Parts: sequence; C-alpha cells; structure tokens
Amino acid sequence: MGGNLCNAAPSADTAPPLIALSASALIFGPGGERVVPLEEFLIGPGTTALRPGEILVGLRVPSLPPGSGGAYIKLSPRGSMDLAIVGGAAVVTLAGEVCLDCRVVVGAVAPTPLRCIDAEAVLRGNPITPELADRAGEAASAQSRPISDVRASAEYRKEMVRVIAKRAVLQAAERAQAR
Repeated sequence: MGGNLCNAAPSADTAPPLIALSASALIFGPGGERVVPLEEFLIGPGTTALRPGEILVGLRVPSLPPGSGGAYIKLSPRGSMDLAIVGGAAVVTLAGEVCLDCRVVVGAVAPTPLRCIDAEAVLRGNPITPELADRAGEAASAQSRPISDVRASAEYRKEMVRVIAKRAVLQAAERAQAR
C-alpha cells in the first residue's frame, strides 16, 4: 500500500478510499517523524510531500464513528487488476437516514485524488436518497478535471464520475444503515 501511495499515480486505487477515511501518512526522516493528511501527501502525478531522506513508514486511519459506512467503486476496462478510468470512494455517517457527515473522493480525474467538497455539501444534513445521491454525483462531476487519454475521453470520465460518485454514496449509506 505504501508503494502504491508513494508512486502517486492519479489512478491509484488505494488513495481515494484512504482519503475518504481521513487517513494520514506517517513519515520518518532526518528531521524526525511527522504526520501529513493523505490528501496533502499526494501533490501531483508522481509527486508526494516526502522530503529528501524521508520515507513513508505507516498510515494512520481513524476509527469510523457508529452509523458509518464506506464504499469504493472502480471503473476499469478489463477488471479489478487494470488501472482505473475513474474510481470513487464515499464514507458517510448517518443518524437514521440523515447524513451527519461524509467524504466523497474521486480518482483518475485530476492530477491527484479529488475530495468533492461540493458533493459533500449536497449530502450533509439531508436524508440520502437516490435523487440526492444523483445531485451529489453531478456536483462531483462538475468539480472533476479529467483529461483524455488512451483509456477514455475527458467527457466520458466526467459522466462516469457522476455515476460512480452516486453509486458509492448509496452503497456507503446502505452499509452505514446495516451497522
């Protein structure tokens, strides 16, 4: 997992769910130990917050509060072993059906995994329904900055962000209700 994160590929599968879980990178080097939120650790394609002489020695993932659930969904051309065209993670905390807190993160649609603050704002304080999850997916899509490459066009990726963010939110809410 550490190697996957230190590679800092925009399509990495581990980064979106770890960012959605509020994970932090534990770094050790000549200056001692430091802790960096994972969303600040990944700076750009192939670039991390590691300084010369530092290494990633671990990850800190906080426990989820009661009533929480999460999901990660990946769209790839040939299955789970292939690079993501789009990946989406969601973690929601519910009181009944109402979203108390949430984090929505998409990957492979920006230089780093992208926390979708606008999508989170749509969800927070409201019952999670398919219609609301679709609005959150639209907000995530609007925030994404995909490129076209050999795997998919930017337009296709933007549409898939909408779909995958919606599905991840609904799956996370379903898992939260089951806890």
